[in-house]
Amino acid sequence: MKRLKRAARILYNKSITAIDRLGKKPILAIGDSHAAVFNHPRARLPKHYFNTCSVVGATISGLENPNSQTQALPVFQKSLSGFSGQFCVVQLGEVDT
Repeated sequence: MKRLKRAARILYNKSITAIDRLGKKPILAIGDSHAAVFNHPRARLPKHYFNTCSVVGATISGLENPNSQTQALPVFQKSLSGFSGQFCVVQLGEVDT
């Protein structure tokens, strides 16, 4: 019964998200764990919605390092290659800024 309730809640949340996105344009938000702020309900915009790609521990210096533990660059590149919108926000943490 708990699994059924959980599945129904997930389906409901996905439906609400899909309805909320109707007629809106996407903005891609990429970054470290701080980029998750764009998933918050207060981050809603009237004519846009956020597609968020976050990699915990990603840093600017790690992007150019092929031996980086997070391997964030390929993840971000995949998100960017599949994105058809006009805007991209990059949010990396206080270590880099």
